[in-house]
Amino acid sequence: MTVLTSTTQPSGAVDRGDEEPVRHLTLFNHPGYHGLVAPAEDRRRVDHHVDGRLIGSWTGTVVDDGLVSGHSAPMGGPDAVSDDAPLPEVEGLVDLALTRWRDEGLRSVETKARSGAWSTADRHVVQALLSRGSRVTTAHLCHQIPLCHLDGTDAWISTLSKRYRTYVRRSVEMIEVAPASTEAEWLAAHDTLRRNKARKDREMALTPAAMLGTRQAFPDQVRMLVVRVEGDIVAAALTYLVRPGIELLVNWGDREHDLPTSPMPGLMWHMVRRGLDEGVRWLDLGISSEADGTPNHGLAFFKTRFGATTELRLDLTLEL
Repeated sequence: MTVLTSTTQPSGAVDRGDEEPVRHLTLFNHPGYHGLVAPAEDRRRVDHHVDGRLIGSWTGTVVDDGLVSGHSAPMGGPDAVSDDAPLPEVEGLVDLALTRWRDEGLRSVETKARSGAWSTADRHVVQALLSRGSRVTTAHLCHQIPLCHLDGTDAWISTLSKRYRTYVRRSVEMIEVAPASTEAEWLAAHDTLRRNKARKDREMALTPAAMLGTRQAFPDQVRMLVVRVEGDIVAAALTYLVRPGIELLVNWGDREHDLPTSPMPGLMWHMVRRGLDEGVRWLDLGISSEADGTPNHGLAFFKTRFGATTELRLDLTLEL
């Protein structure tokens, strides 16, 4: 992987190898993830330092004659060390990276930006990219449940309508939920998710091998909850702890069943409870739109009924 560094102004490239800290990198920007989806010669990373202090990093993958930040991932973009990184520091990181990639001869930078709800730094990233001429290629609706101000699942349930409070309680009473532990459980859960998509005429993009590979690379961050009724798997949820305090719902769904109520509200309750127990600030439920950004109104309505706020997640392209 190519790693670049700078003081307050862009300077020469320095290969920092594997010594550079990576704790600030979102899972999809981590070298462990990039190693699963791209050859080493196509990976890029720019680190920005001011007076010896690491401000942040921007990683990506060279595809044809451009760079994609978020290649084979739902999101990418620059990672600041501090969630409250001021705009000038974020701009310095963006400018350094763009200069390097322009000098390398790359013609464009595509960035799958993150929700601005996550942090001030993430909002600064979007502002910096837009102000430098990036155009919005896709605007996705995304939804996340804010857990940072809740003191328990009862507090979350109290934010729901009476009707949905009833749905949640009935569903919780009906199901048993536990993390998948064995490979067989992971594969059975994947099959549940695949069949759920097939019912909607959609394909499961994440293959079983890719899922298990990501789990092996990030055993503490890649998790699968399995839902059973009378011992049979009826639903599952794959989530990634993509950075401290942020859990992303990557995929979830249920099988065909004749249960008196859906297992999904109860599964949501279990995800909220686990998040609260672990200090998760945002439970990100992912996008609620199609690949071209067209809103999925039913999905958006479903998520907001369970206390999720609505944000934008932008795909941005900058011609260099």
